[in-house]
Amino acid sequence: MAIGMIFLTIILIWFMNCGVTHIHSESTNVCYPPADPTLTHFVIGYGSLMNKKSKQRTDPTAGESIPVRIFEYERTWNAQGKSSKNYSITFLGIEGSKNASFNAVVFQVAQNLTHDSLAAYDNREDWYCRRQVPRTEIQFLDPSIAIDGNLYDTGVYWIYITRPNHAGYPDNGHPIMLSYVDIFLFGCLELETKFNLQGFAQECVNSTTHWGNHFVNNRNTNVMGNNKGETPSVDRSKIDILISGISEIDPHSQISVKGSSSNLHQLPTFTLLFILVVYTSHALFDV
Repeated sequence: MAIGMIFLTIILIWFMNCGVTHIHSESTNVCYPPADPTLTHFVIGYGSLMNKKSKQRTDPTAGESIPVRIFEYERTWNAQGKSSKNYSITFLGIEGSKNASFNAVVFQVAQNLTHDSLAAYDNREDWYCRRQVPRTEIQFLDPSIAIDGNLYDTGVYWIYITRPNHAGYPDNGHPIMLSYVDIFLFGCLELETKFNLQGFAQECVNSTTHWGNHFVNNRNTNVMGNNKGETPSVDRSKIDILISGISEIDPHSQISVKGSSSNLHQLPTFTLLFILVVYTSHALFDV
């Protein structure tokens, strides 16, 4: 009995560390380096952070989003994590890739003694680590913005790169949620209109790799749980046109999973914990 209780305790401790709370595998200073408050700091957004409302949900004081192109990196579906409703899904991430590029935005964040915007985005981007990007790998796409010699030219640029322990392409247990695609591409459409950048939104699709064939159309559900107001339904037809070349997506279905997505991955973590406790109790104590 005593050995069984010890074994059960070990299992519960392991599960709590690995399943219920996300324990960073890297130290805070390694994954989220300190930012010099005397310098001007920018965040590079390439997924949901390209959406104005999504960006402001984390920090209402964030600066204007400026369209850019990032070099030496590839935007891809490679960040496996959890939605705010605790569903296992795949988010957009980046990988280092020589000669690759993708379109994105940069926006200034307040980094001083009274306001730490980077900490707010670090907390949001839980499946990523923040890395500095050299100014030479960033091309500004709006010719009306004066770059040379001002804060855009001298600022520090940060991007969120997928953590190695969360890297993985879409699969049955970690599909792409169509509502997340909507958030991403609605932001791209916003920028295309605002800055008169023809083809900018389509480039968002074309410069993203590993779309794969694992999708869940959750537009009429609340699986993501945190995208209220970020994708007005009136613009979904435009998004459907953008992704029409991706044959695996059916934007008109209700809940359709391409592939057999495991229900186990979509159970809340505490439900899985309860199942584990009951199963282990039966196995060890024959109750």
